[in-house]
Amino acid sequence: MNKKLRFSLFFFVMALGPLFSKAQTTVYVCTTNGAYGFCYGGANTSGCAYSECIKRGGQTPSVILSYPGKGHGAIAVGKSSDGRQIVGASAGYSDYSGAIARAKEECRRRGGENPRITHTFYDKEEKKEEKKPKEKPEKEQQQKDDFWSGKSDTKNNTTGKSNEDPFWEGKGSYQTNENTKSTGGNSKNPGNQFIGEVESKTKTLKIVCWDHGKEDGDRVQIRNNKSIIRSNLYLTKAKKYITVYLKWGMNRIDFKALNQGSVGTNTASFEIFDDKGAKIAKKEWSITTGKTATLLIVKL
Repeated sequence: MNKKLRFSLFFFVMALGPLFSKAQTTVYVCTTNGAYGFCYGGANTSGCAYSECIKRGGQTPSVILSYPGKGHGAIAVGKSSDGRQIVGASAGYSDYSGAIARAKEECRRRGGENPRITHTFYDKEEKKEEKKPKEKPEKEQQQKDDFWSGKSDTKNNTTGKSNEDPFWEGKGSYQTNENTKSTGGNSKNPGNQFIGEVESKTKTLKIVCWDHGKEDGDRVQIRNNKSIIRSNLYLTKAKKYITVYLKWGMNRIDFKALNQGSVGTNTASFEIFDDKGAKIAKKEWSITTGKTATLLIVKL
């Protein structure tokens, strides 16, 4: 495409911006080479997504998704039978699992084979101003805020019942977990820590963990999607091996500090290997007693 025509198309799309002003998420895909661009949560997601598609090498961008609401979304990429790149997209889902499944489904529907997730995103709901509630007794407030209680207010659920989202069910409020991911803990005052997100096609994981600080009696409990797989693992300089079986979609692995040993916080390093023995991640945590380090595994 010549430069003059490309700029003409760009300004044409910008002129159409008001027509897409209510779109929270827009995805453009080039019909000739499969290049794509997406934007969400802005004032002009159409113009932004078009520009991103052009930057990625797109020549004839067209809209494949324009969604007016908020929520989780994903981009999936596959190959057609003749080798062309095919893109599928989703937006507006209450959890990543649903967004990932829909994006792959859209990719297959468009002729893409073996789709893989290249991007996930979350367009958060805007916070509404509310009257400050009366302070509740300390015991009741602690129960409400507890990371594992499952009784805190959840997205689209103000009754105090467990979140119906299968990924977060029984693991505390949706906002608590989002905050855990965004802050990653604080070294001066360690709390629940988000220690990473990994994508893999593996059916099982082998986690190898050890105390990378002074061997001082640190102990942890390990959970996989709420189920306990090690109730009381003693961390030493010698490496410990744990096998984890994954379900399709999101898997949440939690390392809960049962104590802090005799020196500092509960510390550990660990490596993750897939079912073919390839190392796919190396992480570490430093948490206080009762706090949890959380690792997300997306099984593709």
